[in-house]
Amino acid sequence: MAPEWTLPGLPEPPGWTLDWDALAAPFQSALEPLARCAQDPIYHPEGDVLTHTRAVVAALAADPGWRALDTSDRSVLLCAALLHDIGKPATTRQEDGRLRTRGHGPRGATMARRLLYRAEGPLPAPSLARREQVVSLIRHHGIVLSFLRRKDPVRAVLRATALCPGRWFCLLGRADMLGRESDDLDELLERVELLEAQCQELGCLDAPRCYPSGETRHRYLCDGLSSPDVPLPEPAGSRVLLMCGLPGAGKDTWVRANAADHPVISLDRIRRRLAVAPDGNQGRVAQAARAEARPLLARGEPLVWNATNTTRSMRTRLVRLFRRYGAHVTLVYVETPHAELLRRNAARGEASVPRAVLQRLVDGLEPPGPWEANALVLHSN
Repeated sequence: MAPEWTLPGLPEPPGWTLDWDALAAPFQSALEPLARCAQDPIYHPEGDVLTHTRAVVAALAADPGWRALDTSDRSVLLCAALLHDIGKPATTRQEDGRLRTRGHGPRGATMARRLLYRAEGPLPAPSLARREQVVSLIRHHGIVLSFLRRKDPVRAVLRATALCPGRWFCLLGRADMLGRESDDLDELLERVELLEAQCQELGCLDAPRCYPSGETRHRYLCDGLSSPDVPLPEPAGSRVLLMCGLPGAGKDTWVRANAADHPVISLDRIRRRLAVAPDGNQGRVAQAARAEARPLLARGEPLVWNATNTTRSMRTRLVRLFRRYGAHVTLVYVETPHAELLRRNAARGEASVPRAVLQRLVDGLEPPGPWEANALVLHSN
């Protein structure tokens, strides 16, 4: 069960009073541009993005299904509603006389993660698990309208609901539809009912779907396996621990405590040996690390790959390398609060990562999801 978290200004029983100013206060920098961002009048005749957002938040706060959730779940959903369109100002383009916002979900998800991880001002930082639920809801909030248009709607729904129950997407989607002044509202609400029925059928309405094995989940969501019900065995080769986390998060400490007897391929150690700076060309470092790993993988021996691996693209390349040798891969993500991260980095002295490099890593951070490998360990300290 994910830890508790309460969003500041969260409406509470019995009155369920909605205080917009209290809710918006921690997110002013992200919400202010919404008032200046116009929307296509065909889909959003109600006006600018902020007008729509306020209506969505009000609709969600009035929904009996949302009110029936516990405090932390309500906080996650309302935070997602509050921030679901913050990516629109950066993605709005005029094409053929229409306003388009392609990619605003993923852009908004990245912005929301940055806001919630830094947790500046009056905002209490949510746990890693709660934050990533908010991020997932924002990234995939368009699934209500898009899943039937996808080439493979089942896979699309199961990818979207990998971290959150499908019911949450239905609650957010219904509020999103009610936040529009649309002539086709009945049709839009039918889409929500269709998504709910699809999630019920797929077993992801009240919790993310359970798969026969981690191998099945990975192969289905990442490698095009035809069915999520095929009971694939786990790989029998090397047991690889692929470390992920920002510099100073505590990866070395985790390895010493949990895998002290494993060979460790440390990119920091290789950098020092090759005299490559953290902001220098990392090609030689990666090549040397792979050269160390291949004999261990070929012999089926366990190993730890210790590096930041803070983006999905980095991890995907490595997971593919390991799996070519038949390895079982466990992603281990280690995280520490932003303020502590900065303190630890400063305390490293000459070994510290340049502040600009660290901030770029923070801004581009993508914690791993459970579908990326055979298993996932999340550790906060």
